[in-house]
Amino acid sequence: MIHLFRVAAGLDSQVLGEDQILGQVHDAYLAAQAGQCTEKIINGLFQRAFRAAKEVRTKTNINVGKVSVASVAVDLAVSIFMELEDKTVLIIGSGETGELALKHLVEHGAGRVMVANRTLENARALAEQYRGEAIGLDQLAEKLPMADIVLSSTAARDTILHARDFQAALKKRNNAPMFVIDIAVPRDIDKDVNDLDNVYLYNLDDLKQVTEQNLEARRAEEELCLEIIEANVEKFLRWRRALFAEPTIVSMSQEFHAIRARELEKTMAALPGLTDKQREEIEYLSKRIVNNILERPLSQIKEEVNREDPRRVLRLVKRLFGLEEGA
Repeated sequence: MIHLFRVAAGLDSQVLGEDQILGQVHDAYLAAQAGQCTEKIINGLFQRAFRAAKEVRTKTNINVGKVSVASVAVDLAVSIFMELEDKTVLIIGSGETGELALKHLVEHGAGRVMVANRTLENARALAEQYRGEAIGLDQLAEKLPMADIVLSSTAARDTILHARDFQAALKKRNNAPMFVIDIAVPRDIDKDVNDLDNVYLYNLDDLKQVTEQNLEARRAEEELCLEIIEANVEKFLRWRRALFAEPTIVSMSQEFHAIRARELEKTMAALPGLTDKQREEIEYLSKRIVNNILERPLSQIKEEVNREDPRRVLRLVKRLFGLEEGA
């Protein structure tokens, strides 16, 4: 049970605080419901887990700060350019992390995409996904000035872009800023590029440092998250224990209203001159009285089954009110 709450809240995910897992749990629950594979207690368990997950996200910072290299790269790009709608992205190579970063950049509105690869067919395959332009590595010098964001992740053994390449590009761009991400190992881009004005170069180590800082901040929230989860687990357990009392509570309510109905019938028979309106008012009054009398003891029964052995409490209630043992 606790595992379900932890998973829904993102505490047992591969990436601490991951948001997507909650949607996956919710989809699985809906599929189980559609297949009629759930019942009252299971429904209550999942609904409480979803409420706990929402509380964790609203009361803690467990999902604040990106913890993937691709997401951090996008955040840095947004921090530099503010808006990406009119920006051109040049991705060099076809590494998985690079492709994911490209996907995030496009989702954030990046306007134009160019894909460079040693194998042109591979460049075309990726470029077509984003209606981009495929180019060969031999065209980098020509296309680099058009790129606002450069993301390189090739498997090259040697540096493929140097400071002189960016100096030439900046000249053609009238020194418009360039955001450069080098996530290749070994590095694709000469570290001296970082010394150029208006070029913001980040490598894999830089991005991993940010992700680790963000992850550490999330870990600091874990204790508070666990407190929220434990409180919600206890609420679910209280609700489940209270279900033991439901048949007895229903039986008790029915017994009291049966007595009310019998006595009301005698009273009505003794007052034949009452109008229909008066009869309705008297019946409504009798129901209100019984419900008010029952409100406190029924509430107390629910409390007692959470504090004591439910079976012992309910046996006592049945003896006190003369209810059938099966109730």
